[in-house]
Amino acid sequence: MNASQPVISVDPVALRHTGEGVGVVLVERQFAPFRHRRALPGVMLAAGESAHAAALRGLRDKCGVEAGAVRWQAAGRYNDERNRDPRGATISLTQILVLDPAAHGWEGTWAVPLTALPKLPFAHSQIVADAVEDLLARFWVDTRVIPAFLGATFSTLEVAVLAEYLGVEMSQANLARRLGTMFTDTGRSQVTGRGRPARLWTTEPPPS
Repeated sequence: MNASQPVISVDPVALRHTGEGVGVVLVERQFAPFRHRRALPGVMLAAGESAHAAALRGLRDKCGVEAGAVRWQAAGRYNDERNRDPRGATISLTQILVLDPAAHGWEGTWAVPLTALPKLPFAHSQIVADAVEDLLARFWVDTRVIPAFLGATFSTLEVAVLAEYLGVEMSQANLARRLGTMFTDTGRSQVTGRGRPARLWTTEPPPS
């Protein structure tokens, strides 16, 4: 790496809904620097390659996660923090992805809950924090985000728990009003064992 000329890396922040929260996919580095440390599955951007494609390549080549497991993907921020890479200057382009909950990678790949992340190298801790903030900015705007985590049909309670995992708390009453502007009320409820039955929503259009 030429220390005087920054190179561009693409760092996928791949999120997956698990039974323990929302996890971010990390891999164990096999080479220096930071060998045996967990990190995002980042790659250097190849000539003529888009950041979108590079993120998918990183997940495939470093984690064994194929593109078909990605339910949603969007560009995040860039990070040009000085000295983030001891090999030389790099500029990181973040891609935010939501994976199918059933997606699994190779041995040495983890979906670590956001609440239990270790300190990550290459400024990856800040990159993950920024990605979650950007995801939340889209949470109530992009109607593809919630279904990417929960599927085409989901309850108010499931969305409340998901939002809490991402750091946002809302009452189910306020949440139901917000969901009513984004999705179709199925007219059905789900018994959850936590208070009143939770209303079910769907991405399908209302019946004519």
